[in-house]
Amino acid sequence: MENNDVQNELFGMTQAWSRYNDYIYILTNQLLSLTYAHKYFGTEESGNVLKEIFNNLYTEIEALNKFENNNTNKSIKYIEKRDNFNFNKIHKIISEILNNTSKRSESPKSIGRRASTDSEELQIEELKSTFSDQCPISRSTIIQPVTQKYCDDNNTCEHIFERNNILQFLRNRNFIECPVIGCNKKVYKVYLHKDLELDYFKKNQKFHKYIENITSKPLFF
Repeated sequence: MENNDVQNELFGMTQAWSRYNDYIYILTNQLLSLTYAHKYFGTEESGNVLKEIFNNLYTEIEALNKFENNNTNKSIKYIEKRDNFNFNKIHKIISEILNNTSKRSESPKSIGRRASTDSEELQIEELKSTFSDQCPISRSTIIQPVTQKYCDDNNTCEHIFERNNILQFLRNRNFIECPVIGCNKKVYKVYLHKDLELDYFKKNQKFHKYIENITSKPLFF
């Protein structure tokens, strides 16, 4: 085989794996989004389905990583590294959510409806105190949320910003000190990624407010 043929074959393989990596990223992205949906609205059945998909997908990713480490041809990246979407970090996030929701669904039914309601209310209050849909820069409602929480860098924060606001702060710089008062972490342009949880959180809040409005109204017969 001539050198040009070898180069063309290697180029074709690299391009093919690059497209495959895009598919892996899209699938993992969608799985993370579905996991967040399950966190706020899911059932035991949806959790079991997501666990099966999750295990199958990450078995594939682990196999590819192992194959790449053992392969002498380092020009082909079987799993391309993404600065703003670390697969090990995503694995941890999905695992924690699915395990936590499984524990909630396994609580004894004999505890009763009141205890279940109290637990849900406590969970909602905890979410309210740790999760905000307001941009810490402008104090306005976030429309295009971005975050760094999917990267793997201990020097970054997990605040959620309105995309245009934080990009205006960054401008031509690669990173800045986090603009949130009291935060000693940094914000890197390369680590910013669309936040996939906030939208489900907001929908969950609206749902519970709707239920509260209905249940607070007196019943007339």
